[in-house]
Order: sequence, then C-alpha cells, then structure tokens
Amino acid sequence: MVTLQPLGAGKGTLVVKIPGPGNTYYLLENRQSLPGDMVPTSGLLVLHVDDSLESWEGIVRVVNANPKVPNFGDAAFGVDPEKKSSLNLKQDIAVEVLWQENMNMVISVTNKSIAPDIQSVAKRIREIDQRLTGLDESPSSVQAKADLTNIKELLLQMKVDDARAKIENTKWP
Repeated sequence: MVTLQPLGAGKGTLVVKIPGPGNTYYLLENRQSLPGDMVPTSGLLVLHVDDSLESWEGIVRVVNANPKVPNFGDAAFGVDPEKKSSLNLKQDIAVEVLWQENMNMVISVTNKSIAPDIQSVAKRIREIDQRLTGLDESPSSVQAKADLTNIKELLLQMKVDDARAKIENTKWP
C-alpha cells in the first residue's frame, strides 16, 4: 500500500517501480493536471519499461486503461466510476487504485490471488465515501465518516477480512 503524490508536484512519493523479468520494470505515477504537467487525463499512469531495447524501439510504453480513446486520452487508471481502478501485470502482480484524497492516490500493489478481495473492499469504500460526501455534520454522519476512516486503516494494514466485516456490520446513513 502506498500513497502517491502527483508527479507534477515534485514532492513526496512520486513513483513506484515494480521489477519485471530481465531488463523490464513498471513505473506507477500519479498524474494530475498541474502547471508544468498538463496531461490529457488524470489518474494512475502505468508505464512498462524495457531497458534491453534501443531508444528507437520504444523503451517506454504506456499501459493504456482505455485503448479505445485515441492518443492516450484516457490512459490513466483511477477511482471515477468511468475509469478502470485495477490491472493485472505479469509475474502475478495486481495493482488497485484504492481511493483518492485530494490529488493523492492510495494504491495497492499485491499478488493476483488476494487482489479481488482488496478490489471489492476498496470499491465498497469508494461507494460509501461518495455517499457520505456532502452530508451535514450531524452526529450520525460524523460517526459514519470516522468509521470509514477506520475501515480504510484496516485495509491499509492488509486486514481485508476485518475491513469487509466492519463495512457489512456498520449502518451507513
């Protein structure tokens, strides 16, 4: 689990590098439209790098979340309902965008066997978070927001079953 700050901001954790076979690796970047980093789409950009190639052979290739959109216009992964939030990489590696806090993205890099459980809990967290956004500050909504924060912490600690149980056993406004 890692929180990626926007690459264009230039501070904090900006990139995750995932080693691959041979001279290959993946780079995960949180790309947000900021001065000096104008991107066609905001979100998690995944790059596949093959250092064994010559520069003219395309050392860096974008893993396109939506290849139907031309010119990488929707290449990033993200938490918006119209975006893909998860992807599987080679070597039994799965990546999930858990949630976004302001411009920071919280992601999970794990193996494919537990990824579906993480994905389902993260999806439920995002749905509840969306529902709680904009609610008044009544005692019940304040408690629900605190409960959701605790559930996020459980997931960040990889206590997936505990997070799922707490989601299912909490009465949400």
